[in-house]
Amino acid sequence: MIREFNAGGTFMWFLLILAVLGLAIVFERLYTIFVKIRLNAKTFVAKLIETTEKGGVEAGIDLCDS
Repeated sequence: MIREFNAGGTFMWFLLILAVLGLAIVFERLYTIFVKIRLNAKTFVAKLIETTEKGGVEAGIDLCDS
């Protein structure tokens, strides 16, 4: 397999780089999707509003940091 890769020349290195970049993009997108699924925006916003009304802006910032 390495022999065929070397026989392909510079074009094979280009294809290898594109394959690695493609895999990196796929993994990054999957990670982003699963993080967004974990966070329910409507629930978070409601909790943030409640927290800022009770504890002020600093409490809201602490909630966002956590």
